Amino acid sequence: MPHEKASARSSTLIAWSLLIAASLVIGLAGLGSYQTLRSHEVIAAVPAREMLHSGDWIVPRYGAVPRVQKPPLVYWLVASSAWLFGDFDEFVVRLPSALSGLGLVALLSVWAARWYGREAAFGAALVQMTSLWAIKFGRHAEIDMGLCLLTTAAMFLIATQPADESPSRSRWRWMGILSLIAVTWLAKFHYGSAMVFGPVFVFWMVQRHWRGWRNLVNPVGVLVLAGCALVWPWLLVRESPEALEQLRVETIGRALGEKSHGVWWSYGPQLLLLSLPWLGHVLFAAPQSWLRAWRSGDERERFLWIWFLVDVAILSLLPNKHANYLLAVMPVLTLLASQVFARSLARIHREQFRIPQIAVSLATVSAVLASLAAGIVGAAKWPAAQWGIRGASAVAVCGLIATWWCWQRRRASLTGWTMFASAMGLFLIAVTFVIPQLDHRRDSAEFARQLRQEVLKDRPVCAHLRSGVLPGFHPSIYYLDEPVYQVRTFAELLQQVPETGELFAVVERDTLRRLEAVPEVVELEEIRQSSFPVGSRETPIVCVRLRSLRARSGDDREIE
Repeated sequence: MPHEKASARSSTLIAWSLLIAASLVIGLAGLGSYQTLRSHEVIAAVPAREMLHSGDWIVPRYGAVPRVQKPPLVYWLVASSAWLFGDFDEFVVRLPSALSGLGLVALLSVWAARWYGREAAFGAALVQMTSLWAIKFGRHAEIDMGLCLLTTAAMFLIATQPADESPSRSRWRWMGILSLIAVTWLAKFHYGSAMVFGPVFVFWMVQRHWRGWRNLVNPVGVLVLAGCALVWPWLLVRESPEALEQLRVETIGRALGEKSHGVWWSYGPQLLLLSLPWLGHVLFAAPQSWLRAWRSGDERERFLWIWFLVDVAILSLLPNKHANYLLAVMPVLTLLASQVFARSLARIHREQFRIPQIAVSLATVSAVLASLAAGIVGAAKWPAAQWGIRGASAVAVCGLIATWWCWQRRRASLTGWTMFASAMGLFLIAVTFVIPQLDHRRDSAEFARQLRQEVLKDRPVCAHLRSGVLPGFHPSIYYLDEPVYQVRTFAELLQQVPETGELFAVVERDTLRRLEAVPEVVELEEIRQSSFPVGSRETPIVCVRLRSLRARSGDDREIE
């Protein structure tokens, strides 16, 4: 018996060690090299770099233009990451989001362990680290993953508060909760407060927890919350008074639909998609969890359902809709899926989990054929990444066969680990060989880097790049490095020429044609232009030297 317990502890330790190692791989492998920064990412990276270099941590700027639409937390985190590492590259830019993703894995594992047991803790960690939404947002330099960690931590502290907790411990707990919510104001204004207080207030009313309202009377917590909500906007408006209107649009205006509109049901399909590949576990867990919550009066399950339903209702009623807003409710789905995982492990240990061998064999054959077909079609469609796609196909086929072999020999644990190892191999091939070759922004980024190193050196460059998903936030502005500043309109670009006499500018091909059409104003010299592969979706970029003809005429008259 002691030997069996020691063996069980050893197996558990190995399993958790492998899971932690896999979590680090998924979160950090190829973080800085698998893809160049997207438009949404450079919105975080460029202001952070300018903050770090200028020392102005109050007014965010993008290419020397104030960028005050969003609070500064994401810029502060990225700038701090770069300061710690002494460099400013894709890895340090994305690191805060990656660490937030790892923090969510740990937090939800602890939460599941408290409520559902050790097997559920392992399941929560596995589900969280491999869910589509966690991988997607955890590997991009945006504030959403950090914000999700803050709101989830606040919900954890609220949901796990004992009914008989002493007043002193309760004060400390709520000081922490209100401080977490305060920090969310620096991430995305009132979004975090709404996602936490909305479901909590409803839960207190449903459960008639009238004492819960007393927790809000926490002087230190309220002071921290007020400070985070008011101090930075006050400092910002003092330095840049025109920012007040932008703050109004981003808070009241966004809530009233001044920014954009979306249909109320748009979050339904997005929830299903972001839950992959654990959607089946979530759907299987939902009915039992619902019955325990509303028929058996299980307070824990009721808290999860009110959290999920109230937040989805708030997001659906608001006119402005984006998939990243859903992150506040996704931890609920992780906790639901962990329950199914725990029950499945228990059935496997009791040898009650049986699937007909013929069904397993048919599923394996179908998956092998699908993997081979995906490899052939993918290699033909994306020839630049054909070797990576073929390698991924081969790993998938070998993993499926190995998994089938283990299952035939009734080695359930080895079957699961074989399947997991195959998935990890596919992930590493994807981030190392496939995604980098399919990155259509890589050529543009490399052109900008070479331009800075070989042509511009330490000269300032004026950027007028308006194409892309977010006009005015072209990723090349990040890769041009400093000193760089941007102008928003063609008229501003022309105005810069007589003011400086001569300037280097990076523009798109269409802008180059417009410059060629005004020869009486500027003298145009094309320095270098980007050359992209045939079929590239990138807009060609050109570096030009612009000289003012009016300034030159004035100099000539002085000489005469």
